[in-house]
Amino acid sequence: MPTFNRGGLIGRALSSIENQTLLPMEIIVVDDGSTDNTRDVVIEFAKNSVVEVKLIQQENRGAPAARNAGISAAVGSLIAFQDSDDTWDESFLETLYKSMQESGSGVVFSSHRVHFLEGGDELRPAHKITDVGRALLKENVISTQTALVRAGLLLDTKFDVRLPRLQDWELWLRLRSNTQFTHVPVPLATLYRQADSLTQSDAAYFAALRLIVAKHWKSMASHPLFFAKHVAKCIIGRPIKANRS
Repeated sequence: MPTFNRGGLIGRALSSIENQTLLPMEIIVVDDGSTDNTRDVVIEFAKNSVVEVKLIQQENRGAPAARNAGISAAVGSLIAFQDSDDTWDESFLETLYKSMQESGSGVVFSSHRVHFLEGGDELRPAHKITDVGRALLKENVISTQTALVRAGLLLDTKFDVRLPRLQDWELWLRLRSNTQFTHVPVPLATLYRQADSLTQSDAAYFAALRLIVAKHWKSMASHPLFFAKHVAKCIIGRPIKANRS
């Protein structure tokens, strides 16, 4: 769990992990240079937690570097990611673990709810994805907080810290050629959009998209329509909306 200045929210996220029907071996929190009381909240939570809590502190280097630090410190054979302002349903780990055991997949992920600051919720993905590898060439269908990953896959394939955004999508694009993905079409996580949450309209998004297209153009080009839309977005610097009659 990477975190930065989430002292008022991280307790909720930690509690959602501790309340799982299948408990994790450990919770690793990487404090990415917070200047508020985040560290104190984590330490206080750890005192009474039924799960071992490890706190890693580093200078502010961004969420990808923080996640990589957590991956390097993890001792388990499976790794799940969580953000400090989001939550898991209590059956998240148990459901994904069972799906992984049944499917043999290297990455299993669930659908999730997005709760918007201005009100309202949205289900993503809304339908079962059977060909995850193909879907990933079109867009990122796996939010980091919804995935359970075999740790061995992450030994040499970590998050690209050069990317200002979309680091999870780029990671899945690299892994898609090495392992099977399975989607559990049940919303088992809730993502809360905060006032400082980023959107597709910011410059960092398009800077990251350009880097990803440059890095993965060969696989993306296997589906020309997807590829053309990505290139167009890179050029004009805004999302491409389909025409509706």
